[in-house]
Amino acid sequence: MNVTGVKMPGKRYNWKRFWCPRTGNIDLSDRGYLYDPDSEYGHIHNPNAVPFESIETVPCLVLLGEPGIGKTRTMYAERDTINNRVEQEDGQTLWLDLHSYGSEDRLVRELFGSPEFDLWRNGTHRLHVFLDSLDECLLEICKLATLLPDEFKKCPVERLCLRIACRTADLPNVLEEGLKELWKKDAVGVYELAPLRRVDVIEAAKTNDLDTDAFLHEIEWMEAVPLVIKPITLEFLMNTYKRTGKLLSTQRELYFKGCRRLCEEINESRRAAKRTGNFTAEERMAVAARIAAIIIFANRYAIWTGVDMGAVPDDDVTVRELCGGSESVSDDKIQVSEDAVRETLATGLFSSRGPKRIGWAHQTYAEFLAARYLVQRGMTLSQVMSLITHPDGKLVPQLHETAAWLACMAPDVFQEIMKIDPEVLLRSDVASTDPTNRKALVESLLILYGEEKSFDHDWAIRGQYQKLAHPELAEQLRPYICDGAKNDVVRRVVINIAEACKLQTLQSNLVDVALDPTQPVLIRVEAACAVGRVGDDTTKAKLKPLVIGEAENDPDDQLKGYGLQAVWPDHITAEELFSVLTPPNVEFYGTYQTFISHELVQRLNPTDLTTALTWIAEQLSRHEISHSFGHLMDNIMLKAWEHIESPDVSEAFAKAVLSRLKHRDEIVGGLIEPQFRSMLGDDEKRRRAVDAIVPVLPDSGTCLVQLVHSNTPLVIEKDILWMIGRLQCEESKDVQRVWAELIEKVFDRQDIDQFDTIFTASQKNPILEKQFAWLLKSVELNSPKAQEMKEHHSKIQEWMDRANDCPILDPPPAERIDLLLDECTSGNLSAWWRLNMELTLEPDSTFYGDELESDLTVLPGWKAADAATKARIVETAKRYVREQDPKTQEWLGTNTIYRPVFAGYRALRLLLQEAPDFNGTTLRK
Repeated sequence: MNVTGVKMPGKRYNWKRFWCPRTGNIDLSDRGYLYDPDSEYGHIHNPNAVPFESIETVPCLVLLGEPGIGKTRTMYAERDTINNRVEQEDGQTLWLDLHSYGSEDRLVRELFGSPEFDLWRNGTHRLHVFLDSLDECLLEICKLATLLPDEFKKCPVERLCLRIACRTADLPNVLEEGLKELWKKDAVGVYELAPLRRVDVIEAAKTNDLDTDAFLHEIEWMEAVPLVIKPITLEFLMNTYKRTGKLLSTQRELYFKGCRRLCEEINESRRAAKRTGNFTAEERMAVAARIAAIIIFANRYAIWTGVDMGAVPDDDVTVRELCGGSESVSDDKIQVSEDAVRETLATGLFSSRGPKRIGWAHQTYAEFLAARYLVQRGMTLSQVMSLITHPDGKLVPQLHETAAWLACMAPDVFQEIMKIDPEVLLRSDVASTDPTNRKALVESLLILYGEEKSFDHDWAIRGQYQKLAHPELAEQLRPYICDGAKNDVVRRVVINIAEACKLQTLQSNLVDVALDPTQPVLIRVEAACAVGRVGDDTTKAKLKPLVIGEAENDPDDQLKGYGLQAVWPDHITAEELFSVLTPPNVEFYGTYQTFISHELVQRLNPTDLTTALTWIAEQLSRHEISHSFGHLMDNIMLKAWEHIESPDVSEAFAKAVLSRLKHRDEIVGGLIEPQFRSMLGDDEKRRRAVDAIVPVLPDSGTCLVQLVHSNTPLVIEKDILWMIGRLQCEESKDVQRVWAELIEKVFDRQDIDQFDTIFTASQKNPILEKQFAWLLKSVELNSPKAQEMKEHHSKIQEWMDRANDCPILDPPPAERIDLLLDECTSGNLSAWWRLNMELTLEPDSTFYGDELESDLTVLPGWKAADAATKARIVETAKRYVREQDPKTQEWLGTNTIYRPVFAGYRALRLLLQEAPDFNGTTLRK
């Protein structure tokens, strides 16, 4: 192994970086961060983003990245791991940093004439060559792009793995084509380094001793995620925050400095060698603003950097088209030459869109710079509005973000947009404007929604309501909250604004609305939600009537759900809570179901576990209750297990277990079953539980078998010695008989040591001796005792066969699926959401699986289906998304999961995976 020229200054972070094919797409849907490919659904959101080890088998790799993205640091962070893997395969590595190479002779000598290279050329092993900083070497060795392919042609490339790191815009096309000739096209991979994940930013903040939560909140408040996902600007933002305790005062100032930072040459070796380019950061930024304006307002996608041979994509603009004229920089002017454009395209503002194509590294950079370009050019209000306004008088939807930037840069544009499309201003930095402007914007929005000229369907807009806070906001909103004559849309918006701005001065009004049965139920639900989230404890307690059956007109238990969230556990006892739990509406997944499935147990005090366990003991079998109730029972049992050392808890736990066993249910089932199974490895807790269960078992019949033979057995073979000890200490003859029977059920007839143990213990205990009489004493074959033993064995075998072999579901899942597909085919498309539920079932399921799983292809029903059934499911999904009425008035804006609509999302996702050519334009509008 040889490493030449390695120098990695600065802090190192424990980041895992990902690479994406140059022509691939990356998903930034995790609040603007790279959706973590390592997360549960990461392989679906970001299938193209992979770690280096996933592509290291590709013979020739070109690893790209815009300046400051961290490609060099990423490769050297993995250097030791790579070297170890290569050495384990009897290979060899050679690392060269090319930034210091100034002559062709030196490069040929130290690469192709190195001892490592000669050893490989004359041997049989594989050599892995890593060449970093190709872009810097190109500045000195102009023939490098042809030199490398020419030299490698002389080598046995079938044993060579070449890795070249280069800035995105600087990769010579002639080099790429030369490498593809050597290794063939499929053996050459061109990958670009992906931005950072949220966990990476958290790691960096912790390493720099920042208050992580406060820093991330500031980032998200300033909408600076597009800057923080790049290491170069992340460092700038962390330093700013560490120095001042906050980011800059306005978004536009933050993005100005961030974009300027991306235009700077930050490479230390380039700066030391005075190879920082021919233009200043300010000049590059001026050219970038021109490019942004052309891309945004001409509706282009990328810049074509190659020669125009007639094959330029229609949505590209060529470098030549960007050139000409001048741009102002301070008091000077810069001629926009081809050199100026290409040098600008090589900055951190841009990334690859494929061979000979460059695009914006993030759309927000383009939108900000395009708006700034118009302002810097001194365009009049009418000129600006003509660019961003549709003939119908509204703003062009694709230009909303750019219009928002314009509004915060030009007060007259702000005022004009407020007249014609005030919602767009919520996307702007309105929080930094004068309170008078914010008050006027609120008034414009209230008029807009009050006249039903728009509806609050855009969740992204709702997330911006907090920007509207101003000193007179509460009094501005109060009349709309209290006046039932106002339409539902504007009242819902007002309540959401009050919640977003945490206006506790309105909480009494919101309580009155939530408790008033004459108000529309959707408005009551919104009011109850707001009180639960921003109200004080005294006000939250006033929602208790919604919980105890006094809500009136609450068909989907939404009021009850928000009431429970507000009052549990501070304002309602566990006894009261469990007495008011009722089976949820199976067609509707909302706040009540969420509370039952996830929130109740999270806030359950250990002192209330006995009440919760008593409730479990009173429930029906799993297949007779809702999925939410089943999930609640499982979570309670898990929490009780954590506190099993408490005598009261262990006693109540035993009764709950007995109830489950009598119903032939698992003690803990469903998705939580594996977690509980792993907990059973704690012998002390497991035996404490068994100790509590045994005294209540004498009259329980086959429950003993289930304690031993189930997916989560509480009694196992290694407990024999412990159980003998418990039997010998027990005074009750009935309980002794239970211990003896359990000992028999785990006894291994092939284990001679166990036989000796049983033989010795039986001599001291007649009950154990009687239980093992079949083993310790001779039995005549035709005697009554022999007949009794046969009958007992047959009963146990029958129970085990029924438990293990007989499907519980009748009809089985496959038949259920076929029946529901038939219903859909006959025109009853509402059967589709029920089909989704049936796909979660195994043949022996006792309850439905995870109904929040959005990928149908991972469900048991899909996996077990034959090709014909899968094809029917796909065709039904197509019909569902085309024809089914989404009934938005029943769920939109209610913070609920409406099963038929969630099933529509599953259908769309299935089509994306199984029928990607499905024509989305045919969808029901």
